[in-house]
Amino acid sequence: MPRKTASYGEVVRFRISADEKAALSAVSEREGVPESEVIRRLLRADTGLFLPVADVDRPAIEG
Repeated sequence: MPRKTASYGEVVRFRISADEKAALSAVSEREGVPESEVIRRLLRADTGLFLPVADVDRPAIEG
């Protein structure tokens, strides 16, 4: 079965407040991922976009 892979070719620029930036940095540090990945995860959680995980693990994650 072919595996879906993420392709990050688009760049998005936006402004956030100092408090939002501090929160983003804190989550990034806590999770050990780049800030862009934190934003991707939030977007996926809100929109239901695919999770970049192996198909065998997907049912357990999605419930």
